[in-house]
Amino acid sequence: MNKEALNHNRINELRLNNNKTQKDIADYLGLTEQAIAYYEKGKRTPKPETWQALADFFGVSVPYLQGAYSKDELLLRLQKYYSKYADDNFDITIDTLRNLVYFDIGEVVDEFVISKRLKPWNIKKEAPLLTKEEVADFNYWKKNFNVLFDHAATNWLITKPTLEATEKDIIGALVDALSGEGDNVVLTKRINFLNKHLYYKSRYPIKTFYDFNHPHPLDGKEYYLEDGKPYFIGDNNQRHYIEETE
Repeated sequence: MNKEALNHNRINELRLNNNKTQKDIADYLGLTEQAIAYYEKGKRTPKPETWQALADFFGVSVPYLQGAYSKDELLLRLQKYYSKYADDNFDITIDTLRNLVYFDIGEVVDEFVISKRLKPWNIKKEAPLLTKEEVADFNYWKKNFNVLFDHAATNWLITKPTLEATEKDIIGALVDALSGEGDNVVLTKRINFLNKHLYYKSRYPIKTFYDFNHPHPLDGKEYYLEDGKPYFIGDNNQRHYIEETE
């Protein structure tokens, strides 16, 4: 559902999705059809007990009925954003606002799966870390990412229907919640692992790549690779080849 297009609540949306008439709801609640019409248009606010009766009728929570997001809606957003990042045609060098959003989401999701040991910190892949099957499987997201809703950043989206969240708000909440689950010890191992396999193609302009078959020392030098042999450039532009390290 487009949250920004939501005027008042979900009564009308849920009624239509469930093939119910205003009379069906009115009969269930013991109210008039006009009252239901007023509720749907936001011209009249139901009493707390009426909200609960309506929620029971549709089998949803009161906050959701009033306009808050459901957990599934937010997880679907997260899945959608990450799927863009994981797309084979995704190119972060195309500097658009949307691409930056997908990249931010992609990075924090990858950090999350490393932190939660869903993927090993020394997985020989830069990104994305989820397989195409995992990305496409909504049950995977429900099983592993529900912890996000323990955070205040996302909790308000599912409990506070009066707060109109923009797309930017949703993205920010998801990024904050994912970042809050980071394990610094594991992520440091991950960063060091990546840095041991980072090589330069050129220095000006900077172009780099990862080669996970040829590690080099973590000594602050900029390493290059020639015929599978790591080297750095020292004084007088001399190449210094080194033994590979694990």
